[in-house]
Amino acid sequence: MPHQRTSLFAILGLLCLLGCGDSGMLDTLQNQVPGTGMLSGQVTAPKAFQAARVYAKNLDKDILYLVFTGGGLYRTVAMLPGSYEVWVEKPGFESDRQEIQVEAGAALNLDFALREAPPQAVGQGGFMGFDRGARAQDAMLLSYDELYPHSPVKSLMEATCIQCHGQSFISFFHRSTQEWDETIGRMMENRIPPGTISAHQRQELAEYLSAHFGPDSPDRHLKMEDEIPLDEAALSKAQFVEYLIPLDEARPRRWLQEVHVAFDGNVWYTERTAPHAVGRLDPRTGKVDEWTLPDPEGDPHGLTVDSEGWVYWAEVDKGHLGRLNPKTGEMERFPYDDTGGTLGVLGGHTPVLDSKENVWFTLIYGDGLGKWDRETKKIQIWRVPTKNSMPYGLDVGPDDTPVLAELYGCKVAVFDPETEEFTEYPALVNPPCKTRRLGIDSKGLLWYGVFSQGKLGRIDLKTGEQVEFDMASRFAEPYSVKVDRHTDTIWISDGGMGGALVSFNAETEEFTYYPTPRRSDMPKIDVTRDGNVWYSTRAIPNGGVGVLYPDKTKITSLAAIHKNQRE
Repeated sequence: MPHQRTSLFAILGLLCLLGCGDSGMLDTLQNQVPGTGMLSGQVTAPKAFQAARVYAKNLDKDILYLVFTGGGLYRTVAMLPGSYEVWVEKPGFESDRQEIQVEAGAALNLDFALREAPPQAVGQGGFMGFDRGARAQDAMLLSYDELYPHSPVKSLMEATCIQCHGQSFISFFHRSTQEWDETIGRMMENRIPPGTISAHQRQELAEYLSAHFGPDSPDRHLKMEDEIPLDEAALSKAQFVEYLIPLDEARPRRWLQEVHVAFDGNVWYTERTAPHAVGRLDPRTGKVDEWTLPDPEGDPHGLTVDSEGWVYWAEVDKGHLGRLNPKTGEMERFPYDDTGGTLGVLGGHTPVLDSKENVWFTLIYGDGLGKWDRETKKIQIWRVPTKNSMPYGLDVGPDDTPVLAELYGCKVAVFDPETEEFTEYPALVNPPCKTRRLGIDSKGLLWYGVFSQGKLGRIDLKTGEQVEFDMASRFAEPYSVKVDRHTDTIWISDGGMGGALVSFNAETEEFTYYPTPRRSDMPKIDVTRDGNVWYSTRAIPNGGVGVLYPDKTKITSLAAIHKNQRE
């Protein structure tokens, strides 16, 4: 009888899809993007389940699609034509992989019957499952104390590495003692405050990391004791698409840091694997173009794009703000101080535009906020009050007020361009803590994430009232916070529970979780005018640029619509 019960769920799900109060669901019967195909079907299993993941990999273009079942049914829309491999994932089950050909205008049906199997990590197969040679496919899942065994140096690792990068990040890497020592050395140069790690502790830490995460160590990941909350009604409406950026001999792995939606429907990203570059994805075709920076060691952390199409990047190591004209390939670089001198390694981080298209940016190692004036093409810098605060994420409010997150200071700071003064707001939690990114909604409320303690914060800049909301788990790590100012929905990237994009409804104070196709962190997100969320996958070798469509029935174009783009 279990198969009959699952079929009944499927029938009820179909009735709900066709008539449960959302007239937009009827549109799923017709593909709304010309030149693309559609796939749907039923997933059955020996026992009841919810929100199974259905993956479809375009083998020709390296594009990964993910949808979730609702009542045992699934539907994937706006699929670019090509050869596909399709499979289903759900902890406790397994499925066969099937190959299909998707053609423009086609609507295919493909059913799956799941079998019971040992549980996998959430998103484990999706994380690397389509890459048959990937070692992570058979990764072990360990508790926190098993993944990081006791050692006298463990507390130091927790206070430095894990406080900043999260509980899962280290396990993605396999390095020798020398390689770990070099990594620690780079952190000590300008990321870790002086005096934090002695020479002896540095050696102990490198030996500890190589012993557990060495070149030949088996793949192990953190077992999440708390599962991501699954809202099947919301997930069955959603669709993820990830465009994998090609690997080559020069870049055997990809380190994609930030994404930004441009006015022409394309999505830009920074590539932090040398040779450093900025790249452009056309989501309508999957085509990728890249421009290597003038200084191959410039290390572009963040970027932004103006209404004329100029792309601006901030260099971490080389002390310049750069810009590219993609039409001509012309590049310019502007030093981080307006006298042309040097202020040392300031660490350009996150650039954003104000309403006049001046470029504001944070200086993570220089405790600073910078502004590139569009008329004079000069840069001015202001220092935040807190030393060693590491200014990180940045946003500019509707009134052109810059607000920034202080990573090590665990504060947010508001800058008044008229008085040139900062007002700082510490997070409410007890230190140590880390804040990474933040955003301002249409009402002027400031939203921020406490990365190291799994909280979303809100500050009313008019009254000073401040409140913080607990996320779903102690494993939650809110990295990027972005506000959709058309709806004031708060979007958060959370790599701590296996990877999820999370929406927060400020009126109901409810979180909705959308587990991502692959297990990775997402260091910055961008939200389009129509409420779709773009992100990059960073901490995996074959990085990609992805998008979450919270409601796939509203997909009428594959172009990314800029938040300020007019009809």
